[in-house]
Amino acid sequence: MINLPFSVSDDPLGANQYRYLREHAWLMVSFDNNQRFYRYLSECLDQQWIPAIDLGRDWSLERSQSGRRIWLIGSQKAAIADGFDVTDRRPVGRWRAPYGDYFAAAKGQPPSHRDGNWQRPTFAFLDQLPRDPHKLLERLQTSSPPDRPSYLGPATYALDALRSGLVPAELRAALYRALLLLPQVTAVDSVANPDGAASYALVVDHQPTRTEIFIDQNNGQYSGERTTVTANNPAGLEIGTVLGTRATIIRAVDEIGAVPDTV
Repeated sequence: MINLPFSVSDDPLGANQYRYLREHAWLMVSFDNNQRFYRYLSECLDQQWIPAIDLGRDWSLERSQSGRRIWLIGSQKAAIADGFDVTDRRPVGRWRAPYGDYFAAAKGQPPSHRDGNWQRPTFAFLDQLPRDPHKLLERLQTSSPPDRPSYLGPATYALDALRSGLVPAELRAALYRALLLLPQVTAVDSVANPDGAASYALVVDHQPTRTEIFIDQNNGQYSGERTTVTANNPAGLEIGTVLGTRATIIRAVDEIGAVPDTV
């Protein structure tokens, strides 16, 4: 068994409480016309309230963008001159719906229960995953599609689940141990996450980039990620260029709209 240098635990949650997820991110936006290529990072803030026990109760999501951008390829002036519409396309606003099915109404459908998967886990999906790291890695590898550029292999689906905030402590510990079985994954005991919080990190090397998965050393909770260029690449980006970050806080609160004092 791989030992983790931190404890993994969950905040106590009452049946009528909520998981509060706050994600401060710089997300990649890309567009081109096969001749001109543009890439920038857009600053985003997502806040979500998820029922503690009954996922059929109302969830709530608030999305906003600061308008700040970090241009990696090209510039806003050049993109406009080339005829591109540089308006951010990511939906912003407030939504509320059972099961977190926020956009069902826009499709003319009622919010509905969904079968769980790595991308949108349910408690039933998470409960049936093995807790043995070797068996869990096999499950991740079986679920993962073939390798492709910028794909993290089994770590991709592990990250999808961890971002949800629903993964219980014993399964988080198993996921971390499973990833450490991979030869391309190493660990760093103390590093700052994108918002500066001291974290443990699992580093996934998938050249020409690497992805750091940050873990709160106080409770073993997922606390974000960062992807960085590490080698020469077709886009010509300099080594050390950051391609995106997420800094995440997951806490228990009493009601939708409530924000923990520590945020």
